[in-house]
Amino acid sequence: MTNSDILEQAPGNCSSTTYENTQNTRKSHQKQGRGPASGQKLDQQVKKHGKYKILFLPGETDALTFNMDLSNGIGIIVRTDADIKGATGWGNVSEDSKAICYIRLFEWFEIEDWSDKRVQGIINNKFKNAFTRWRCTLHKLYNNLLSDDIDPRNVCPRPDLTMEKWLEACDFIEDNDFQKKSRINTANRKKKPFNHTSGKRTMLNHYKEMIEKSEIELFRKTHVSKSKRGEFIDIVAESKYNEMIDMKNKAAEQDNEALAEPSIVKAVLGHRSGYIKGMGHGVQVLRSRESNVFAGIDLKEILLELESAKSEIVNLTNAYTEQRKKMDKMESDIAKMQGILQHIPNIPLDF
Repeated sequence: MTNSDILEQAPGNCSSTTYENTQNTRKSHQKQGRGPASGQKLDQQVKKHGKYKILFLPGETDALTFNMDLSNGIGIIVRTDADIKGATGWGNVSEDSKAICYIRLFEWFEIEDWSDKRVQGIINNKFKNAFTRWRCTLHKLYNNLLSDDIDPRNVCPRPDLTMEKWLEACDFIEDNDFQKKSRINTANRKKKPFNHTSGKRTMLNHYKEMIEKSEIELFRKTHVSKSKRGEFIDIVAESKYNEMIDMKNKAAEQDNEALAEPSIVKAVLGHRSGYIKGMGHGVQVLRSRESNVFAGIDLKEILLELESAKSEIVNLTNAYTEQRKKMDKMESDIAKMQGILQHIPNIPLDF
């Protein structure tokens, strides 16, 4: 993909001057950061192996491969290139700043079906979530300085932040509207009945690793304590799990095949618009007019086929490698024989 293609497809269609300035911006960030924090690791991997290939399956917002690298890359880009001045969210970031972010994204990742609006929406949401996390991190740093009786405007708390950017962060943190929203969000988080223990990896990734796919067992896997030998993180999570198991057993006794595990999870955990509880943000919630497009598609069956295809690719690769070794050995043996025959008179060597 050429630079002009990137500029055409990036939000805002930034000017060529903006693109040229991006290169200088990248150099300054690499001097400030701590290696991985400035994207040097991704630069090295791309230089050595080429761009990361990113593909999104229908109905999923996690990339089929390199999903963690994609998330880390977007996080780095947001921290180093997104303009936070006056931006309360990703939607308020300037169009030129967004375009610069997308330019860097395409330097590391080759995204299949980028012209698809669904794929563009997935990437945009990843930028939105990364920006929100970065804003929260800056807010925590600000509060930590206050708790230590330090004026946040006198100290830049991170080596990958310029003082100018940090002061811009202080401006939006001290804004009355931001303070009001922060108090509301803090109160809402306290209403959350329990947390999950899946870590940085999405629940969808945990689900794909399960030999026997089970939405109910996925809930157990992502809500047990790693330090308490598999005990649930709290009594509420354990109660919800037991309730789902009871519903599943009763449905089996009554031969109620219609009550599948996704329906049980939804009945126990409840429903939230635009989000599938128990599966995290890795699964895309389709609007009614979109759902017909994927009607009849069995994602579990697709995953099994993909795993089978991956296994076949590995087998073919191994077979090719073995055949290549045999051919190399044969060529080496022929060269040796020709060397020997050169010292024997009256033997033609044109075979």
